[in-house]
Amino acid sequence: MKFTYVKSKSVLLEINYQYALYYRNVRNLTEAENYINKCLKYCDYRAFNKFQIQQLNFDIKIKQGKYKEAGNIFQDIYLVSQYEFLDENDKSAWAIREAYLFYIFSSLGDISSFKYLPNYSDGFSYSAFLERTKKSSKEIGRASCRERV
Repeated sequence: MKFTYVKSKSVLLEINYQYALYYRNVRNLTEAENYINKCLKYCDYRAFNKFQIQQLNFDIKIKQGKYKEAGNIFQDIYLVSQYEFLDENDKSAWAIREAYLFYIFSSLGDISSFKYLPNYSDGFSYSAFLERTKKSSKEIGRASCRERV
């Protein structure tokens, strides 16, 4: 408050993100959610920083048991054109998150919630999952090869 000249969207986003991360790490999920909501005011998909915020938002929603709200995040990120320009590792990570939520809905017997998962609305396809997570598979394969050497 004293130094208004440093009060910019990027600084406010970073401060609120770090608070959200801190509160998530100390398991104060209500406070973490409050700070994530503040972050959502300052971020934008066009700047690609909203993907990082949504990643933490997804994690918080899962930990809170708000699975449908977590599913809404997929509805949001897959609709923006910037998604296509994400790094393949990031796309793969989103595919893994979506499959994880599919598993949660399946284990709860909540088939009607598949509608929140654009890539699994008709059920799970193992081959489609492998294709969407190909980049992560390669990285894991490289890591395990390095470990053997």
